[in-house]
Amino acid sequence: MADRLLETKAWLLVALIFTGSLVLALVVPAVALWGIGQLGQGKKESFYLGILLCPLAVLAWAGVLGRLNLAYRQLTGRRDDEVLANSLAAAVILALVALVALIIITGSPDPLTGGPWSY
Repeated sequence: MADRLLETKAWLLVALIFTGSLVLALVVPAVALWGIGQLGQGKKESFYLGILLCPLAVLAWAGVLGRLNLAYRQLTGRRDDEVLANSLAAAVILALVALVALIIITGSPDPLTGGPWSY
């Protein structure tokens, strides 16, 4: 009975790590950029805030994933980070597929009109 409980907890942690990896790759950057856009700043200010705050948001969420991975390793007695590495790799691949799909669906933006500098 105790083994089943440990196995269930381990699978729950694996599911949380995978879900957290997807959130890290897809949701955290989008929410950070959305939040920056809601500040009502100009293009230049929003660009520089995004350059600064998006990586900080990703690092903060990576800390959550690190804690989940540590709990998984302590529960199972494993010493490797295979679950976290595979989850992050899958999440990055899914994020790239989503980015390509968005570019195909919406069309590529005109590089001369986008960004903080207008020509």
